[in-house]
Amino acid sequence: MVQGSRELLFHGTGIYSLANIIDVDRIDEGVYWRKPGEPRGPRFSRSAEVASSFVLNNIHWGEGGILVLDRQLLEADFQIIRYTDKTCEGHLWPVDELEEVPLTASIPGLHRYLVSIVCDPEIIELAQSPELMADARNECGWGFEHDDDHLAVEALKRLASSPWLNRWIPSCGAPRMGNWPYPFALGASPQVPGR
Repeated sequence: MVQGSRELLFHGTGIYSLANIIDVDRIDEGVYWRKPGEPRGPRFSRSAEVASSFVLNNIHWGEGGILVLDRQLLEADFQIIRYTDKTCEGHLWPVDELEEVPLTASIPGLHRYLVSIVCDPEIIELAQSPELMADARNECGWGFEHDDDHLAVEALKRLASSPWLNRWIPSCGAPRMGNWPYPFALGASPQVPGR
């Protein structure tokens, strides 16, 4: 996707992972499946809609957001390759996720590449619930390297006050999985955009 003269890359993830990524100012390589030809590095998509669907990969019942990065700035520091996902048997993945992968284990100083963090502020507020935090820890959706609710709430508050929060919103809007009951502050229905 292009915004003005910028080529953009998108990374969708669950709310707790999103807060942690912004808090540590770094995104790391996710799960490496050892598929044929699979590159090592954090995964991005050229499509905001596809990135929205990645929120469900983080935790099946959760909510989340999308990081929007400037591809040219990222490419100035890291080699980026296009990748078409395959099954473990080497067959093409049924859906083209339009993936691009910077060939690095980690991208520190993430703020240098950020264009926007797309997330409904209501999700950030609801994510501070002790019940939702406990569920995330129990369901592998906890994105923090600690189990401290207070530290997580502070990271979520910093996310809510980030100057990049909703600085630019793609035409598909913020991801809304419809898994948590809340009014939709950015005005869309509780479904994954494009479905």
